[in-house]
Amino acid sequence: MNSIAEKKKALRKEYLERRQSLSMEEWREQSASIMQRALQLPELRDARQVLCYVSSKDNEVNTLDLINALLARGCQVAVPRILADVRLEWRCISDINQLTRARFGILEPTHDICPLFEHPEDAEVCIVPGIAWDTQGHRIGYGIGFFDRFLSVFNGTSIGLAFDSQVLPSLPHDTHDVPVTCLITQTQVMQTSPKRI
Repeated sequence: MNSIAEKKKALRKEYLERRQSLSMEEWREQSASIMQRALQLPELRDARQVLCYVSSKDNEVNTLDLINALLARGCQVAVPRILADVRLEWRCISDINQLTRARFGILEPTHDICPLFEHPEDAEVCIVPGIAWDTQGHRIGYGIGFFDRFLSVFNGTSIGLAFDSQVLPSLPHDTHDVPVTCLITQTQVMQTSPKRI
């Protein structure tokens, strides 16, 4: 194990524990503030197609209310399903009741009723999860690499959602790590890296 991997592992544990320590009230209030900032962001406000992770465990920033708000405004929303070969498959949902609990404790679209989203790499916006973030948009996730692989081919605006307590000045990162375009917390919106062309 190299030093970057070791540092990531230690930070993953520390910041996951930090996120899990939020009270229900803190989690709810901070998530609501993040959602309000996200919905005011021009890139998301004007988007017709949004890819979005589904908050399912460990006090992740709540995206269920965000998904409902996007659906209510007529936006096409696709959420990820994990395939056996460690890839993400994106499927469109029209209601959060179309989600079911899958492996890793994650809520996923029911594949036989949710149509496949073709060419997700060309969607306008992708909402990205993370356990720890830095101000340049680098992230530490659960360490499996689903989103890293997808972001390497994604052409749109990538947006990270984080509580202030998850953000550091810098994180260790590898050459294959792709920073998000923008990071939103309950107190600020940070443009972290240029949009990929």
